[in-house]
Amino acid sequence: MSTYRITDIIDSNVAISPKKGLRVFDFVQQELQKGNNVTISFEGVTNCTSAFCNSFIGKLFMTHSVEILNSNLSIDTVGNTRWQSKVESATTLGSNKRVQDSLKDSYSSLSV
Repeated sequence: MSTYRITDIIDSNVAISPKKGLRVFDFVQQELQKGNNVTISFEGVTNCTSAFCNSFIGKLFMTHSVEILNSNLSIDTVGNTRWQSKVESATTLGSNKRVQDSLKDSYSSLSV
């Protein structure tokens, strides 16, 4: 399993923009389509918003089954309980069918 740092993917240590979250989503999406297992690390992230996590993690759960993501994706929050909480919330939101339906239009209107 290859490990990639969010800071390297978005060229910043600040993960606050939904557009930056979509950049990480696109990166992970490409790796999963290649059949690669991926670890995404929050190492070096100094600020992170729920909007970033929702557009990255929530959209992954809207696109892939929980089983596929659980076996092919790992998220390392480097022991930061704030990041862990945001990841868990985004996972819950992205896994909820009603939330998925309401968010699809919002995500499609964002451009990376």
